[in-house]
Amino acid sequence: FSLRPLDSRLAYSAPTTTSGETLAVLRATNVRASVTTSSSITLSWVPASSPSLSGQLLSLSPDGGATWGYNEAAAHAPVLLPTAAATAIDALLPDTTYLARVD
Repeated sequence: FSLRPLDSRLAYSAPTTTSGETLAVLRATNVRASVTTSSSITLSWVPASSPSLSGQLLSLSPDGGATWGYNEAAAHAPVLLPTAAATAIDALLPDTTYLARVD
């Protein structure tokens, strides 16, 4: 697998790049991925800051951003605490490029 973060210009970084930045006000920034095994990564970010934020939604896209969803095979929940700044993502498929975002 590989991960292509969405940057502030709404462009995707190369699969070998493990950092990016998102644009929306209530979207996490500085999203980074670190490979931990052949089928898992640790995703970290700077959480969005808003008093109305009740949680963060982690989404993955295996098809270049055409669809976004939750990796249902993974052990983590798709909605994270508003102050969460990292999570492990497992059960990723080999030879698949994933895009990740934290809203």
